[in-house]
Parts: sequence; structure tokens; C-alpha cells
Amino acid sequence: MRTDPRSARPVTPGPLPAQARTIDALRRALEAAGIEFTNGGQPVIRLRPLQIGDRVRLAKGTCKWGGEPELRDLVGEVFDLVDDGCSVRRPSVCYSNGRELKGCDRGIFQRA
Repeated sequence: MRTDPRSARPVTPGPLPAQARTIDALRRALEAAGIEFTNGGQPVIRLRPLQIGDRVRLAKGTCKWGGEPELRDLVGEVFDLVDDGCSVRRPSVCYSNGRELKGCDRGIFQRA
């Protein structure tokens, strides 16, 4: 994504003037990246939990990234969420080469 240098300027705390279409475009982009707005019009956000069908890749620097070199450049798809009694269900991911990682820690993946 490129930014016009004329649009980059120092930001001060507080509300900034913006056009509605700009705010809508930013919100759609953030939601597509997995950001969830949790408090209506208030600026409270969180990373949406992974869902079946989400496309992910191994996060660089994690132990799986180091131990699974054939998966480093591949995008996989979440096909199951394992409930092991924790508050967050653990994703199982299938890659195009047929390799599956089942019930893994959510932290080893990043959205693709």
C-alpha cells in the first residue's frame, strides 16, 4: 500500500477529521484482517478468533516455523477448531501439499 507523502502529517491525541467513506474503508480493511470492533462506535478492538475457513500461514520465528520448513511459504486453511477446555479453541490447518497441523496453539499462525 502506498501513501501520498502529502497525507502524512503528525497526529495529535483526540478525534481527527475524516470523511465517512475513509472511515468505512479503514474499518472494512481492519475487519478483513481479523480485527473485531467490540464496543459499537467506541474504539475497542480485538483480534477476532480464528474460524473455520480462515486462511493462515505459520508465523515467522515460532517453533513450528523452524520445525516445518516445507510449510513456511504455504497458506493453509483452518478446517477444524479443537475444544480442549480452554477459552480459545485450537485450530487445525490443512495445506495444499496435504500436510495437516491439528489442534495447534493459535499463536503459531498469522492470517494470510
